[in-house]
Amino acid sequence: MRQAPEGRAESRKSAPASKQDSSLGKVIMILLLVVLLGGGGFLGYQFYKQNADESTDSVRIEAEKPATESKESSEPAEKKEETKQDNSALTKVKGVLEGYNIGDEVLATSAGHTNDGSLSITKTANGQKRLVVVDNKNHRAAVLDLTSAVYNFAEQAKDHAGKVLLPLTIVNDKRDNDAVYGTWSGSNHKMGILAAFKIDGQKNVVPGMLTSGQGANPPVYQGVLYEPKNVDLANLILTEMAALHKDAQERGVGINN
Repeated sequence: MRQAPEGRAESRKSAPASKQDSSLGKVIMILLLVVLLGGGGFLGYQFYKQNADESTDSVRIEAEKPATESKESSEPAEKKEETKQDNSALTKVKGVLEGYNIGDEVLATSAGHTNDGSLSITKTANGQKRLVVVDNKNHRAAVLDLTSAVYNFAEQAKDHAGKVLLPLTIVNDKRDNDAVYGTWSGSNHKMGILAAFKIDGQKNVVPGMLTSGQGANPPVYQGVLYEPKNVDLANLILTEMAALHKDAQERGVGINN
């Protein structure tokens, strides 16, 4: 029998080994691919889980906060206390006015500036603004229209002096020595008082001579006031106006708003 050449026999024997090496390489590559894919998936899962946890924590923190914060709750405690005191001043004056059968809403007041009385801007039920003066010493009250001539009398003074007409309606007045001045409507005394004043070096109003006249529209105001209580009412308007201006400005209250 003829024998194959020696080189050819070695070639046939090495073929299965090459085939095995190739198969083994494929298996190794598949395993590496699986490992890579698995590792990438694991890292992706960890990244997703971390973001999900952070998002959940964020939602939990937001949920623990109030849904909305009111403007009042965000204000400092001092500011809220100041507002409370301001409102209580208006409420207190309103209670005082109700004692004189004046049911106006109080918008601004000089109450607290002096113990003698107060001057306030009020609004009637029909929306009309007016001034109300309260004399604590004599337990009296009067109302008058809120006009620029009265409200800004000090600013209209020339050479630190001037005069202003105060058309008062004194609530539940008594017919006394000044009863001849102005007119009467039941127990309400409508009396115009012409008040002279000066402005001192500290810009304070210093009351001067007060006069009145007879009738609804007196041609002249030359009658001297005999009742000190009427003098007190008129002087309170003059001396409390600056404090009323300050309170009204802080509350955003004016003649036209």
